[in-house]
Amino acid sequence: MASPEIVIVGAGPAGLAAGIEAARLSATVLVLDEYAAPGGQYYRQPAPGLTAAGDRPSFAHSREGQERIEDARRAGVEFLSGALVWGGFADGTIALQVGDASRTLSPAKLILAGGAQDRPVAFPGWTLPGVMTAGAAQALVRGQGVLPGRRILMAGTGPLQIAMAAQLVEAGAQVTAVLEAHRPSALLGMAPHFWGQWGRLQEGWAYTRTLRAARVPIRFGRTVLRVAGNGALSRVVTVALDGDWHPIPGSEVEVEVDTLCLGFGLVPNTKLARLFGCRITHDPSRGGLVPVHDEQMQTSRPGIFVAGEAAGIAGAKAAELQGRIAGLSAAVALGKGKGGDAGQRVETARHALAVELRFARALNRIFVLRLGLRALVTDETIICRCEGITAGVLRATVAEWTRTVDAVRTVSRAGFGRCQGATCETLVADLLSQATGASIGDVGQFHVRPPLKPIPLGALADLAADRSDAV
Repeated sequence: MASPEIVIVGAGPAGLAAGIEAARLSATVLVLDEYAAPGGQYYRQPAPGLTAAGDRPSFAHSREGQERIEDARRAGVEFLSGALVWGGFADGTIALQVGDASRTLSPAKLILAGGAQDRPVAFPGWTLPGVMTAGAAQALVRGQGVLPGRRILMAGTGPLQIAMAAQLVEAGAQVTAVLEAHRPSALLGMAPHFWGQWGRLQEGWAYTRTLRAARVPIRFGRTVLRVAGNGALSRVVTVALDGDWHPIPGSEVEVEVDTLCLGFGLVPNTKLARLFGCRITHDPSRGGLVPVHDEQMQTSRPGIFVAGEAAGIAGAKAAELQGRIAGLSAAVALGKGKGGDAGQRVETARHALAVELRFARALNRIFVLRLGLRALVTDETIICRCEGITAGVLRATVAEWTRTVDAVRTVSRAGFGRCQGATCETLVADLLSQATGASIGDVGQFHVRPPLKPIPLGALADLAADRSDAV
């Protein structure tokens, strides 16, 4: 495959915006995405045979995304869906798998817009079938038209779980309750930050009306203590929390449900940036580990840009603005758009982005996870699902010389499974921080290497034939 001038990894709001802007400056652009269709999670498109018709709020973003995808195609952006990017090398080459074959691309500029993933939270029984993240439930409902269960409990923190609960109700699910870990008093500080955010307020009010009409209660200051079931989830024990999220003894209530959806926020997808050696920092106001970037959205690796939730959790509007800046900056760096208004468009996007980032960072600070949540993790609680490693095993491995999550992985094998730490890395870092007193930023992160995700052995053989120094 001939390499285009600009390759964008991720076809959500950031990737689409970056592609449109770069293509409009006459750059050749290819957008890679692991999903079957462009759109990402926010603009997720229905599976073949399903439609995003009607005026239900849950489908509004899908319809908007279809318009953005068509804008990109008209601008000349090419899409390659079902493309799993699993490798990156020192010279900027990326390796991807499409179907059963691997291939490489060596673009002049690379934009990482791989989005984010649900933040994992561990407690006894969280690995039972029937326990899932809000993002997984959203993929089932909006992407496949499938309900994740019959009686569903939502638990977590932040406005995204209110939106997900409303989408489940619209799809016909019975949502028994929404548990918000923060107390109302802790959320009062958010009110001033919503001034001017009229679109968000309108959307949030629409979701709230949906829940009220379905008589779905929102329980503040409460979360999941443990879950149980014979081979699958059947019971959830909820508990009241104090201001620091420590469980309050005697406040336990058991409810019968078949599905528990967890929405404790998002963490940026940084693995590809780390594979390329981009400098990473820890910023709780942006979701945790994030790549360092300049005003052009360029990382510490020249020619590699980052945009959207992969650059820090800030929402779809900020992601689109970052994508526009990255796309314009990458194209201008290639000598495109000379004598045009690209520079002014970048400045306009930067001013709008500053407003969005102030709001997003305030939101992230208010809905931050409190330390008391650690009390949910017993020694018997599984932390690494792939290897079946418990919190007790991990706590026992923490000695004077295991001061980094990489050292803990070496000793315990947590993070060596199929997902390569995609789920447990955050949990291991939190346990190590708790045990040593070090900050999350100081305990480091898992060392990453290709392949980032499981691939067939034949894919490596394809790569060896195409690039003799890649393996």
